[in-house]
Amino acid sequence: MVAAARIERIKACLNGGRDPREHPAIPVTPAELAVAAASEILDRLPPAITGPELLDGEDDSCWPLIAHAGRLGLRARIGLEDVTSGPSGDPVTGNADLVGRALARWLQCPSAEPGS
Repeated sequence: MVAAARIERIKACLNGGRDPREHPAIPVTPAELAVAAASEILDRLPPAITGPELLDGEDDSCWPLIAHAGRLGLRARIGLEDVTSGPSGDPVTGNADLVGRALARWLQCPSAEPGS
């Protein structure tokens, strides 16, 4: 077993596109994914994990997780690999557009601090 003091990175994949019929605890909605990412998983990370926490969603879960990361002051990830539309489902022009919108959404959250 690896000592917790040596853990720098762990990736939690919340649903992998699984159907909720496969297991009752699979989060599906954007709200369920946000709760599963910050409240349930982040609370269980030991302080010995030295790597940065990063929230990353896909499609419908992307924008709620960006906002949740902003509320918690955590890093977030965005790109066309994750989502191909804006928070309201509107078209984007590319990765730079997504990054700009994600930054704006992250900064709109009350407890977000730039540079966190």
